[in-house]
Amino acid sequence: MSAGRSAAGAIAVLCPHPDDEAIFCGGTIRALADAGHRVVIIAATSGDTAEGEPSPALRDLRRRELEAAGDILGAAAVHHLGFVDSGIGPVSPPGSFVRVPVEDAAAELAAILEAERVGTLVADGPEGIYGHPDHIHAHDVSARAAELAGIATRYEMTVDREHLHFVDVHVVETATEAVTETWHGHTGTYGHTTVEIDLLVDVRAHIDAKRAAFAAHASQLPEHSETMRLDAAAFTAVYGIEWFNRRGPAGPLDDLVA
Repeated sequence: MSAGRSAAGAIAVLCPHPDDEAIFCGGTIRALADAGHRVVIIAATSGDTAEGEPSPALRDLRRRELEAAGDILGAAAVHHLGFVDSGIGPVSPPGSFVRVPVEDAAAELAAILEAERVGTLVADGPEGIYGHPDHIHAHDVSARAAELAGIATRYEMTVDREHLHFVDVHVVETATEAVTETWHGHTGTYGHTTVEIDLLVDVRAHIDAKRAAFAAHASQLPEHSETMRLDAAAFTAVYGIEWFNRRGPAGPLDDLVA
């Protein structure tokens, strides 16, 4: 991991599962690291639920994948809260993230934020980008942890669904379909409209690092997957922009906006 340090404190990215950091803000992480900021990635779960049951082997594999992706993106450290992936089935496994009270999970997250001297926190918004229960819970936990750690600036990851209408399929669209099939109350929507989004970060200069971070998560994004079979131009069109809403005063991600 790289060892850069921001004068305003470190920047932490909370990802509900390994690979969310690459998909929704991988280029931003690389841009911040290249600008000299210390960026740390914190995984709420290890993405270890397969076919409704937690898998220790999958947990260990996905943690290794996240460590590799973190190296590629220039993260200074990767932390694991270690909660069980809640999955998208009608019943979440025992010990899963969504079953952990917000106050308990927030206290664990805040301890890492304080130890890392984090000044800016990046996480999900209240809708969880595409409605996955772990993403929604990650928002609630991150918002409370920011209060506990005294962090004023938060950025919420999202996508511009109007933009994505005009490019090849983004992985968030297939993920939304999967959640909608399982959670019958889900509306089938994801992200925000263009006018609802605060920040658009152009990460095309870092697209090679972002794609390499995707490839590091081979258990979820194998070489033969639709995402990884996109040619360079199509991949850039789909993943070359990252979107955020800000809560609190302007922070380091604002500096990335041209």
